[in-house]
Amino acid sequence: MTSGRASEERFIPNKGKTRITIFIDSDILEWFRDEAEREGRGYQTAINQALRNYIKQDKRPIQEIVREAVRRELRELKKQANEFRFSLHFILHALRQ
Repeated sequence: MTSGRASEERFIPNKGKTRITIFIDSDILEWFRDEAEREGRGYQTAINQALRNYIKQDKRPIQEIVREAVRRELRELKKQANEFRFSLHFILHALRQ
């Protein structure tokens, strides 16, 4: 008698891989298929490698990444506020004359 686990393992195509269903934009899938064919490998392997490369880009904690993004946005908002303040000052000065 075989256990349920042993019979399940026979149907797993690759250890360390998980079968999932996702929706991918058609143009993205087409691009991966074209690139994979050009490189002589499977498109799923190409997608997996792209995802792996993406997650290896930045090893910082998520809090640090978010903090950097918020600081960048605040710098841009401050710049815009200063430009607005200058424009407003210029307009008010012109109206006083």
